Amino acid sequence: MLRTTVLFLLLSLAAIQAKDDLDCETAKESLQRSFDVLSISTRELGRQCREEKRECDKKMREFAKLKDDFDTCEIDKNNMGNEIVNYAASIDEISSALYRCNMKLEEEETATQNSDILEIEENATRENEALTAALESARHEASELRQKLENEITRKDGLLEQINALNESKTNLEALLQGEKESKENLRVQLDAEKASADAMRKELHSLKEEKMQLQQLSADYIANYTDTRTEINELKKHVARLEKENKNVLKKLAICNELRAQAVDDATDANNQQNEIENNKNGTEKCGRIGRGLDLTRTPSGVYYFNHKTALPWVSANDFCRSRGLDLASAETEEEILEVGRVRSLGYHVAFWTAASDRGHPAGQFHWPSGRKVASSLWFPGQPDQASQGREDCAYVYGSKLKDSPCSASFYFACQVPRECIPHLN
Repeated sequence: MLRTTVLFLLLSLAAIQAKDDLDCETAKESLQRSFDVLSISTRELGRQCREEKRECDKKMREFAKLKDDFDTCEIDKNNMGNEIVNYAASIDEISSALYRCNMKLEEEETATQNSDILEIEENATRENEALTAALESARHEASELRQKLENEITRKDGLLEQINALNESKTNLEALLQGEKESKENLRVQLDAEKASADAMRKELHSLKEEKMQLQQLSADYIANYTDTRTEINELKKHVARLEKENKNVLKKLAICNELRAQAVDDATDANNQQNEIENNKNGTEKCGRIGRGLDLTRTPSGVYYFNHKTALPWVSANDFCRSRGLDLASAETEEEILEVGRVRSLGYHVAFWTAASDRGHPAGQFHWPSGRKVASSLWFPGQPDQASQGREDCAYVYGSKLKDSPCSASFYFACQVPRECIPHLN
């Protein structure tokens, strides 16, 4: 038997060692794969972050250039506006000069009628043509400036649209960059967790290796002590055989002693009952004169009873109640007596009543009456007594027309019985 146990232990240790090695190697490979995948993901995320940063820097440079162009256009617009104002002022001055020239010509025509009028008119005409040409030139330049201003305004609107698009793209890129940063942080946290898990698994692997070494040492110790243990087992088997032989002899002697003790108990009980009967016959009048005072006694063909249906008590308390009044806890030793008690009890009283039967002082389940007679098996409910409640059902009660066993600590109503020798002395 020990050799089989040792071999089983060795096989178990080998299986545990192989399983531990396989589990550790599998866990290590799984952890390495997870770490490699996480490293690749981290490098890929870093590359994407760098590309996104370069793209963002490029967009920012384009935005700065467009902003510079916009500022230049704004300056050119302001300069053109100033030039237009200056040209308008020049046109107003030329118009005023032309008006004054015309007025001068009219005055000269009115004032003079001499021969110089024609020359003056020609001079005025030439001056008027020159002024008209200057006016047309100024208007043409103003139109060109106006067209240029409109072009600059259109260019400005286009630049504004590009700036708005760049701002929106910048916002999207910033949001994307923030998301990538959060993803990177989450990956860093996951990487830290994986590193912590790897450290824990390394520690567990180290612990398993130490436990493996201890088991191997223990196995070596078992193998080293196997021969000595087998010798001891053989000696123990011989000793057990001798003890079993002696135990059989002791059991035989004990059975004989139990039979003799049971016979002695029965003889003592019979002698005690005979002595009590003699004493009762001698002192019957004196002893029985106090029985039944203040109690509602009920007479039946088998005896006189007091039925307590008001207060439920444990078996010991019910027995003490009856004895304190010179009565005994009821002993319905036959089916007829149980039926008589049942008929009286059914007159409005409760169902369950304690009886005097118990297995106290006897082997468990062997119920006896106070008279020493064993309770007949025909008086029990089917399957009773069952010694439920872990073998502590030591008392019996009447339920219907049969007996049941119960723990003596349970509370039931009960019936007290007038001793038979006292019945003739009742009033």
